[in-house]
Amino acid sequence: MKTLNIGYLLASALVMSPFVAGPTMASADKPVIIMVSGPLLDPFFGALKKGYDDGAAAMGVNAQYSTISAFDNVQSDFVHLVETAASRKPDALIVGDFFPDAMGPAIKAAADQGTAVIINSSGEQAWKELGALTYIGEDPRAMGATSGELAVKAGVKFGICVDHVPGNPALVEKCDGYEDALKRAGGSAEMLTISVQDTQNQQAILQAIKGALQADSKINGILTLGATQTALAIQAVDEQGLKGRVTVGAVDLSSAELAALKSGDLAFLVDQQAYLQGFYSVVVAVQYLRFGVHPIGEIQTGPLVVTKEDIDHLIAIDQKYGGVRGAQ
Repeated sequence: MKTLNIGYLLASALVMSPFVAGPTMASADKPVIIMVSGPLLDPFFGALKKGYDDGAAAMGVNAQYSTISAFDNVQSDFVHLVETAASRKPDALIVGDFFPDAMGPAIKAAADQGTAVIINSSGEQAWKELGALTYIGEDPRAMGATSGELAVKAGVKFGICVDHVPGNPALVEKCDGYEDALKRAGGSAEMLTISVQDTQNQQAILQAIKGALQADSKINGILTLGATQTALAIQAVDEQGLKGRVTVGAVDLSSAELAALKSGDLAFLVDQQAYLQGFYSVVVAVQYLRFGVHPIGEIQTGPLVVTKEDIDHLIAIDQKYGGVRGAQ
């Protein structure tokens, strides 16, 4: 896929302190499980952690969550978190393999030392080689392809896919799947890669999307891969006077995206069900630790298409059970 090298990054709100705790002790009755994953101000990870917490409460385990505190050295910081978590010898380690080249060796080392490892959210391609029990999450290429098919139905012929986490191959896979679907319909797509320097600079991200729209008048579709990017894409289209001509679609769920789908500002939503990724990860870990059983193969939680026919029901669920179908 051709990449638009516009130097801006959307990283969803990325400030969250990592845990600080002493050594753990394995317990057959109440296993210690650590999850290393993304920052909780991102609605996706808020929903994932809610599923993790609910699963831990249901299964009666000691569950801890570890995440980055900044985005300046994201790859090395995630490696450090995995190594720190593994050094505490938990019964199980659940980890999002967001940067496989950097994080892979640390994850494999954790599995090699005897820790039960489950990979979720990102890392579908390498989980077997790393010694994980399973992968729980989306098929990123299918997520992108489904999004592209929905975009084509909405009239998109020339699209851009916003990659807000450079170095995470799952996002590239989504954009590639989106491009494949548009190409099959006679169209095309390009990837708008945002630079890590502007991780929390929403104005810079907005200008990057507006710049892409200004640079190519043929663009009539945008696919975003996170809640903050979605809001900024909708704003960019509105400020460029392109509402009704440029269609915005999104991967993943947030309360704001559900509202945007209902209002018509968003044409479609494709969900990878972050809540289930967190919940299922705990259930699989506990079943393995207690009984020695685990899935053979992946557990895929996406793509799940959210339609306008579903929207009132999902908004009601979101209001009653906050964080399950669309975190704030």
